[in-house]
Amino acid sequence: MRVALFVLHVVLLVTVVSPSPAAAQASTDPWEFGVGAHVARREDSTVHHGGGLTIARQYERVAAVLEASGTRRHGHNDWRVVVGPRVTLGPTVRSTFFAQVLAGTLIRQRAADWAVLPGVGVDVRWIDWSAVRFQFDAPIERSDARTAASARASVWLIFR
Repeated sequence: MRVALFVLHVVLLVTVVSPSPAAAQASTDPWEFGVGAHVARREDSTVHHGGGLTIARQYERVAAVLEASGTRRHGHNDWRVVVGPRVTLGPTVRSTFFAQVLAGTLIRQRAADWAVLPGVGVDVRWIDWSAVRFQFDAPIERSDARTAASARASVWLIFR
């Protein structure tokens, strides 16, 4: 919980202190909205699928990100609501590479705990106001008094 509060404070600080929004990759609108699907492989070698929504506020090289996602696992859903910063690593004319660390709440079978999602990805501009995002995360989740790591690959459709 302390990690989630720390990340929330960092995101709020970045949002308030950074007065000049940057031009997003394909548009001058600093806001983005995305919908995506993912496949997660847990450390016990099981594979699960899911999807989510994301919204972000883009600044010069940093974005404040909020993601809500769910993964179907063994007859129930794991729900995550995470926030954090995304840093642009190398924008080009058609693509933007980034790294992010999101942290927040994991809800598994009505029990809440925490989750941290460090990840990397690339946004490939599709048309002037949208992009396709390819993203790889390494979720670290605490549930049932144990910490588990997994790998998650996702594809997002991003609108700006």
